[in-house]
Amino acid sequence: MTTKEMMPDDEIEFDLSYPAVDDTLIKYKTGERYVVGYLSHDDMAISPDNDGDENLFLVNYHRDFDVRRDEIITECDARNWWRKDYSDYEDEDENGNPIKMLNIPQSEKYWTFPLTCYVHSGVRLYIGDGRLPFDSQGWDTSHVGMVLVAKSEWTEEADAEKAAHGLVETWNQYLSGDVYGVIVEVMDETGAPIDDEKDSCWGYYGFDYANQSLSELMQCKKEQFEKEEAEYRRVAGVQLELFPL
Repeated sequence: MTTKEMMPDDEIEFDLSYPAVDDTLIKYKTGERYVVGYLSHDDMAISPDNDGDENLFLVNYHRDFDVRRDEIITECDARNWWRKDYSDYEDEDENGNPIKMLNIPQSEKYWTFPLTCYVHSGVRLYIGDGRLPFDSQGWDTSHVGMVLVAKSEWTEEADAEKAAHGLVETWNQYLSGDVYGVIVEVMDETGAPIDDEKDSCWGYYGFDYANQSLSELMQCKKEQFEKEEAEYRRVAGVQLELFPL
């Protein structure tokens, strides 16, 4: 699939390989070539849960957003945690006296934070257990999720909470389609792509991060081509000295 894009202040229509996100096109000319960079929506983005990270993850139990880690925590555990009902885990000491549980067993290894799921024309996640101001009746709000953060990696609860917020932000970017590919293509003077002269990398979460990465990649490409042009001129100059016209 190719997309035609007209660059500002140019009469050349560039034949891009992917649909460009509005206002992300960057270009510069080097010799008879154009280097064109842009962002494109990543429609095949990988779920943040795909890597199976056991140190930082979330679970949620809703028909529109169901994420599980049953090998670590079950839906029953999560519901007990929300209800603060730990009777399922109570045991007896050596004298037969009941041992009062103050949390679910997973709390020994993990900091646990409440996850609120708002489902209305999509899914939006929040850290916290209160009602959302835009859903005061709670019809579209679900409280059956948690974020688990390993104490072995985040020893302080405040740091763990920051990590939990970061994970939820990544999930919200994924759920809202705020994930991009960064593409840099080299075109000839007619706007046609030059074979084997394309760099693309996908899975950038968040527009600002993707746009910054595009700027950095374009700067690297510019420096690369400037060096190539300088070397070409140097070699051409040497050849002219050795073989004058």
